[in-house]
Amino acid sequence: MLFIICVPYSVPLLQVAGEETEALLIQVKQEQDAADIAKDQCRADEKDTNRIAAEAISIKNDAQKDLDEAMPAFQSAVKALRGLSKDDINIVKSYVNPPEYVQKTLEAVCILLGEKPTWPEGKKLLSRMTFFSDLENFDKDNIDKSKIKKLQPYIKDPNFTPEHIANISAAAKSLCMWCVAMNKYDKVAKTVEPKRQALKGAEEELSNAQSLLKEKQAQLREVEQKVADLNSKLQATLKKRDDLELSKKMTVVRLERADRCVSHCYHCLLTYHSLGPLLYLG
Repeated sequence: MLFIICVPYSVPLLQVAGEETEALLIQVKQEQDAADIAKDQCRADEKDTNRIAAEAISIKNDAQKDLDEAMPAFQSAVKALRGLSKDDINIVKSYVNPPEYVQKTLEAVCILLGEKPTWPEGKKLLSRMTFFSDLENFDKDNIDKSKIKKLQPYIKDPNFTPEHIANISAAAKSLCMWCVAMNKYDKVAKTVEPKRQALKGAEEELSNAQSLLKEKQAQLREVEQKVADLNSKLQATLKKRDDLELSKKMTVVRLERADRCVSHCYHCLLTYHSLGPLLYLG
Protein backbone atom coordinates (compact mmCIF):
# COMPACT_ATOMS: atom_id res chain seq x y z
CA MET A 1 0.00 0.00 0.00
CA LEU A 2 1.41 3.40 -1.04
CA PHE A 3 0.75 6.62 0.91
CA ILE A 4 1.27 9.93 -0.94
CA ILE A 5 1.39 13.16 1.06
CA CYS A 6 1.20 16.46 -0.87
CA VAL A 7 3.42 19.20 0.63
CA PRO A 8 2.61 22.81 -0.34
CA TYR A 9 5.41 24.52 -2.25
CA SER A 10 5.85 27.14 0.49
CA VAL A 11 9.54 26.84 1.35
CA PRO A 12 10.93 28.39 -1.89
CA LEU A 13 8.21 31.07 -1.81
CA LEU A 14 9.10 31.91 1.78
CA GLN A 15 12.74 32.23 0.82
CA VAL A 16 11.85 34.57 -2.07
CA ALA A 17 9.62 36.66 0.21
CA GLY A 18 12.44 36.92 2.73
CA GLU A 19 14.86 38.08 0.06
CA GLU A 20 12.35 40.64 -1.23
CA THR A 21 11.83 41.90 2.30
CA GLU A 22 15.57 42.30 2.94
CA ALA A 23 16.00 44.12 -0.38
CA LEU A 24 13.11 46.45 0.39
CA LEU A 25 14.43 47.16 3.90
CA ILE A 26 17.74 48.22 2.38
CA GLN A 27 16.01 50.37 -0.24
CA VAL A 28 13.70 51.99 2.31
CA LYS A 29 16.67 52.84 4.54
CA GLN A 30 18.55 54.38 1.60
CA GLU A 31 15.56 56.46 0.55
CA GLN A 32 14.82 57.47 4.15
CA ASP A 33 18.44 58.58 4.57
CA ALA A 34 18.09 60.63 1.37
CA ALA A 35 14.83 62.12 2.67
CA ASP A 36 16.47 63.02 5.99
CA ILE A 37 19.31 64.76 4.17
CA ALA A 38 16.83 66.63 1.96
CA LYS A 39 14.79 67.61 5.01
CA ASP A 40 17.87 68.96 6.80
CA GLN A 41 18.81 70.91 3.69
CA CYS A 42 15.30 72.36 3.44
CA ARG A 43 15.43 73.43 7.07
CA ALA A 44 18.80 75.11 6.50
CA ASP A 45 17.53 76.83 3.32
CA GLU A 46 14.35 77.91 5.08
CA LYS A 47 16.39 79.39 7.93
CA ASP A 48 18.60 81.21 5.43
CA THR A 49 15.55 82.47 3.52
CA ASN A 50 13.98 83.77 6.74
CA ARG A 51 17.24 85.56 7.57
CA ILE A 52 17.32 87.25 4.15
CA ALA A 53 13.65 88.20 4.49
CA ALA A 54 14.31 89.72 7.92
CA GLU A 55 17.23 91.72 6.50
CA ALA A 56 15.08 92.97 3.61
CA ILE A 57 12.31 94.03 6.00
CA SER A 58 14.85 95.78 8.23
CA ILE A 59 16.33 97.70 5.28
CA LYS A 60 12.86 98.61 4.02
CA ASN A 61 11.73 99.83 7.44
CA ASP A 62 14.91 101.85 7.88
CA ALA A 63 14.46 103.53 4.50
CA GLN A 64 10.78 104.17 5.16
CA LYS A 65 11.62 105.71 8.52
CA ASP A 66 13.87 108.24 6.80
CA LEU A 67 11.23 109.02 4.18
CA ASP A 68 8.59 109.39 6.87
CA GLU A 69 10.65 112.23 8.36
CA ALA A 70 10.37 114.18 5.11
CA MET A 71 6.79 113.30 4.18
CA PRO A 72 5.01 115.44 6.81
CA ALA A 73 6.57 118.61 5.37
CA PHE A 74 5.51 117.61 1.85
CA GLN A 75 2.01 116.67 2.98
CA SER A 76 1.65 119.95 4.88
CA ALA A 77 2.75 121.86 1.77
CA VAL A 78 0.22 120.02 -0.41
CA LYS A 79 -2.51 120.66 2.15
CA ALA A 80 -1.62 124.35 2.20
CA LEU A 81 -1.66 124.52 -1.61
CA ARG A 82 -5.09 122.88 -1.71
CA GLY A 83 -6.32 125.45 0.78
CA LEU A 84 -5.44 128.40 -1.45
CA SER A 85 -8.31 130.33 -2.97
CA LYS A 86 -8.53 131.83 -6.43
CA ASP A 87 -8.25 135.26 -4.86
CA ASP A 88 -4.96 134.27 -3.17
CA ILE A 89 -3.48 133.42 -6.56
CA ASN A 90 -4.96 136.44 -8.32
CA ILE A 91 -3.35 138.74 -5.76
CA VAL A 92 0.08 137.33 -6.60
CA LYS A 93 -0.60 137.49 -10.34
CA SER A 94 -1.67 141.13 -10.04
CA TYR A 95 1.73 142.28 -8.88
CA VAL A 96 3.67 144.30 -11.44
CA ASN A 97 6.58 144.81 -9.07
CA PRO A 98 6.09 142.01 -6.51
CA PRO A 99 7.50 142.03 -2.99
CA GLU A 100 11.01 140.61 -2.88
CA TYR A 101 10.16 137.28 -1.24
CA VAL A 102 7.05 136.74 -3.32
CA GLN A 103 9.25 137.02 -6.39
CA LYS A 104 11.92 134.80 -4.86
CA THR A 105 9.31 132.18 -4.06
CA LEU A 106 8.06 132.10 -7.65
CA GLU A 107 11.64 131.94 -8.90
CA ALA A 108 12.29 128.90 -6.69
CA VAL A 109 9.14 127.23 -8.03
CA CYS A 110 10.28 127.96 -11.59
CA ILE A 111 13.66 126.33 -10.90
CA LEU A 112 12.08 123.12 -9.60
CA LEU A 113 9.62 122.95 -12.49
CA GLY A 114 12.40 123.51 -15.01
CA GLU A 115 11.37 127.00 -16.08
CA LYS A 116 13.42 130.18 -16.33
CA PRO A 117 13.46 131.78 -12.82
CA THR A 118 11.89 135.14 -13.69
CA TRP A 119 8.75 136.90 -12.55
CA PRO A 120 7.04 136.76 -15.98
CA GLU A 121 7.64 132.99 -16.14
CA GLY A 122 6.38 132.63 -12.58
CA LYS A 123 3.12 134.40 -13.47
CA LYS A 124 2.71 132.09 -16.47
CA LEU A 125 3.02 129.09 -14.18
CA LEU A 126 0.33 130.49 -11.90
CA SER A 127 -1.98 130.75 -14.92
CA ARG A 128 -1.34 127.15 -15.99
CA MET A 129 -4.45 124.98 -15.54
CA THR A 130 -2.37 122.08 -14.24
CA PHE A 131 -0.16 124.17 -11.96
CA PHE A 132 -1.35 122.78 -8.61
CA SER A 133 -1.57 119.18 -9.84
CA ASP A 134 1.97 119.58 -11.23
CA LEU A 135 3.17 120.57 -7.78
CA GLU A 136 1.22 117.84 -6.02
CA ASN A 137 2.38 115.11 -8.41
CA PHE A 138 5.92 116.40 -8.75
CA ASP A 139 8.49 113.60 -9.09
CA LYS A 140 10.19 114.31 -5.79
CA ASP A 141 12.17 111.05 -5.87
CA ASN A 142 14.10 112.07 -8.99
CA ILE A 143 14.84 115.79 -8.72
CA ASP A 144 17.68 116.81 -11.02
CA LYS A 145 20.87 117.71 -9.16
CA SER A 146 21.24 120.96 -11.09
CA LYS A 147 17.82 122.14 -9.88
CA ILE A 148 18.74 121.45 -6.25
CA LYS A 149 22.02 123.28 -6.72
CA LYS A 150 20.24 126.35 -8.16
CA LEU A 151 17.71 126.21 -5.33
CA GLN A 152 20.31 126.40 -2.53
CA PRO A 153 20.78 130.21 -2.49
CA TYR A 154 17.06 130.55 -1.77
CA ILE A 155 17.05 127.83 0.88
CA LYS A 156 20.05 129.36 2.65
CA ASP A 157 18.38 132.77 2.80
CA PRO A 158 17.29 133.13 6.46
CA ASN A 159 14.16 134.98 5.38
CA PHE A 160 13.10 132.36 2.84
CA THR A 161 10.77 130.65 5.30
CA PRO A 162 7.01 130.07 5.31
CA GLU A 163 6.77 131.96 8.61
CA HIS A 164 8.41 135.10 7.20
CA ILE A 165 6.62 135.00 3.85
CA ALA A 166 3.23 134.38 5.54
CA ASN A 167 3.28 138.07 6.54
CA ILE A 168 3.46 139.03 2.86
CA SER A 169 1.32 136.57 0.89
CA ALA A 170 -0.72 133.46 1.76
CA ALA A 171 -0.13 132.00 -1.70
CA ALA A 172 3.61 132.67 -1.58
CA LYS A 173 3.74 131.11 1.89
CA SER A 174 2.23 127.85 0.61
CA LEU A 175 4.53 127.83 -2.42
CA CYS A 176 7.54 128.45 -0.15
CA MET A 177 6.44 125.50 2.00
CA TRP A 178 6.41 123.35 -1.13
CA CYS A 179 9.92 124.47 -2.20
CA VAL A 180 11.38 123.90 1.28
CA ALA A 181 9.66 120.47 1.45
CA MET A 182 11.09 119.45 -1.94
CA ASN A 183 14.60 120.43 -0.83
CA LYS A 184 14.25 118.48 2.43
CA TYR A 185 12.80 115.45 0.66
CA ASP A 186 15.66 115.44 -1.83
CA LYS A 187 18.22 115.40 0.98
CA VAL A 188 16.46 112.49 2.62
CA ALA A 189 16.06 110.70 -0.71
CA LYS A 190 19.81 110.90 -1.26
CA THR A 191 20.47 109.17 2.06
CA VAL A 192 17.72 106.66 1.31
CA GLU A 193 18.95 105.80 -2.19
CA PRO A 194 21.79 103.50 -1.01
CA LYS A 195 19.26 101.80 1.24
CA ARG A 196 16.91 101.40 -1.72
CA GLN A 197 19.70 99.78 -3.71
CA ALA A 198 20.50 97.52 -0.76
CA LEU A 199 16.80 96.65 -0.50
CA LYS A 200 16.65 95.86 -4.20
CA GLY A 201 19.63 93.53 -3.82
CA ALA A 202 18.12 91.91 -0.72
CA GLU A 203 14.78 91.41 -2.46
CA GLU A 204 16.50 89.80 -5.46
CA GLU A 205 18.46 87.54 -3.12
CA LEU A 206 15.25 86.72 -1.26
CA SER A 207 13.46 85.89 -4.51
CA ASN A 208 16.28 83.54 -5.54
CA ALA A 209 16.37 81.93 -2.10
CA GLN A 210 12.59 81.43 -2.13
CA SER A 211 12.74 79.84 -5.59
CA LEU A 212 15.53 77.52 -4.46
CA LEU A 213 13.65 76.62 -1.28
CA LYS A 214 10.50 75.91 -3.27
CA GLU A 215 12.48 73.62 -5.55
CA LYS A 216 14.09 71.80 -2.60
CA GLN A 217 10.70 71.41 -0.89
CA ALA A 218 9.27 69.88 -4.07
CA GLN A 219 12.19 67.45 -4.21
CA LEU A 220 11.66 66.60 -0.53
CA ARG A 221 7.97 65.89 -1.11
CA GLU A 222 8.93 63.64 -4.01
CA VAL A 223 11.44 61.69 -1.89
CA GLU A 224 9.03 61.44 1.04
CA GLN A 225 6.33 60.12 -1.29
CA LYS A 226 8.78 57.54 -2.60
CA VAL A 227 9.59 56.47 0.97
CA ALA A 228 5.88 56.23 1.76
CA ASP A 229 5.27 54.09 -1.34
CA LEU A 230 8.19 51.83 -0.45
CA ASN A 231 6.93 51.48 3.11
CA SER A 232 3.53 50.44 1.79
CA LYS A 233 5.19 47.92 -0.47
CA LEU A 234 7.34 46.75 2.43
CA GLN A 235 4.29 46.23 4.64
CA ALA A 236 2.63 44.18 1.90
CA THR A 237 5.81 42.10 1.49
CA LEU A 238 6.09 41.59 5.24
CA LYS A 239 2.49 40.40 5.33
CA LYS A 240 3.17 38.03 2.45
CA ARG A 241 6.24 36.69 4.25
CA ASP A 242 4.32 36.28 7.51
CA ASP A 243 1.48 34.53 5.70
CA LEU A 244 3.95 32.15 4.10
CA GLU A 245 5.65 31.60 7.44
CA LEU A 246 2.30 30.77 8.98
CA SER A 247 1.49 28.50 6.05
CA LYS A 248 4.81 26.74 6.55
CA LYS A 249 4.13 26.16 10.25
CA MET A 250 0.66 24.85 9.48
CA THR A 251 2.11 22.57 6.81
CA VAL A 252 4.64 21.22 9.28
CA VAL A 253 1.85 20.54 11.76
CA ARG A 254 -0.21 18.80 9.10
CA LEU A 255 2.81 16.74 8.02
CA GLU A 256 3.48 15.73 11.61
CA ARG A 257 -0.14 14.70 12.02
CA ALA A 258 -0.04 12.84 8.73
CA ASP A 259 3.15 11.11 9.77
CA ARG A 260 1.57 9.97 13.03
CA CYS A 261 -1.49 8.80 11.13
CA VAL A 262 0.62 6.87 8.64
CA SER A 263 2.63 5.28 11.46
CA HIS A 264 -0.53 4.27 13.24
CA CYS A 265 -2.01 2.75 10.08
CA TYR A 266 1.22 0.94 9.42
CA HIS A 267 1.25 -0.58 12.90
CA CYS A 268 -2.38 -1.53 12.51
CA LEU A 269 -1.58 -3.34 9.27
CA LEU A 270 1.32 -5.15 10.86
CA THR A 271 -0.86 -6.20 13.72
CA TYR A 272 -3.57 -7.33 11.37
CA HIS A 273 -1.16 -9.38 9.30
CA SER A 274 0.40 -10.97 12.37
CA LEU A 275 -2.94 -11.80 13.96
CA GLY A 276 -4.70 -12.68 10.75
CA PRO A 277 -3.95 -16.42 10.73
CA LEU A 278 -4.98 -16.78 14.34
CA LEU A 279 -8.18 -14.95 13.67
CA TYR A 280 -8.75 -17.17 10.65
CA LEU A 281 -8.17 -20.38 12.69
CA GLY A 282 -10.48 -19.18 15.31
